Amino acid sequence: MKRNITIFESDHSPKKLMAQFVDEVYTDMINGEELAHLLILINQSLLAGATTAAEHYEEILQVNARLLDSTTQLIRKGQQHGEFHSGDAQEMAALFYASIQGLAQMKVLLKSKFTMPSPSILTAFLFKERE
Repeated sequence: MKRNITIFESDHSPKKLMAQFVDEVYTDMINGEELAHLLILINQSLLAGATTAAEHYEEILQVNARLLDSTTQLIRKGQQHGEFHSGDAQEMAALFYASIQGLAQMKVLLKSKFTMPSPSILTAFLFKERE
């Protein structure tokens, strides 16, 4: 997550950065269950309050907040460059991560019946098509 924050805060094209991230998530999700399990475990530990590892709990909360914020800023930058659709960037970032989290849960629950949406579907609400 920290690596993604650094990448999202770089000066590269917001669309290119987001596309690379989505491609990584897509590849990880179709090639195994490790990412899905990691996302579910992080979510479960946060919901449970992680009472046995309070220092890690706070760190995970802070990193998640920073990732959401850096993604929000990346979306705003993409909107300013005309690469992303208009809209509330924070809401769009929240929808993006909620989609990934939901897909992780579906992958684990549906097993072989799960179909991972393509990167273009995952970014359809973000990316403007070339005109």
